[in-house]
Amino acid sequence: MRFMFLRVKVFLIKEVLQALRDSRLRFLIILPPLFQLVAFGYAANLDLKNIPMALYDEDNSGISRELASAFPMRFGRRLTPAMAKLYAKGSLAVAMVE
Repeated sequence: MRFMFLRVKVFLIKEVLQALRDSRLRFLIILPPLFQLVAFGYAANLDLKNIPMALYDEDNSGISRELASAFPMRFGRRLTPAMAKLYAKGSLAVAMVE
């Protein structure tokens, strides 16, 4: 088993040295991942905007009201039958129940 890992290590070292020697291969190893890093860095946007959501607060304590006020609500602060219908229909993306 130990001999097998030694062979893999020697093979990897040989391939890395060979890749660094060849300028075309060096180009293919470095440039595409760099391009993908830049392109996907701008493509991945994790900001959530205009998400229809509802919040149902059963606790109604100071902390839960503070948490609820941190979320901008389109439909109001209580889960109404209209909101439940929107959620069932798929128009409401998020429903939070505290």
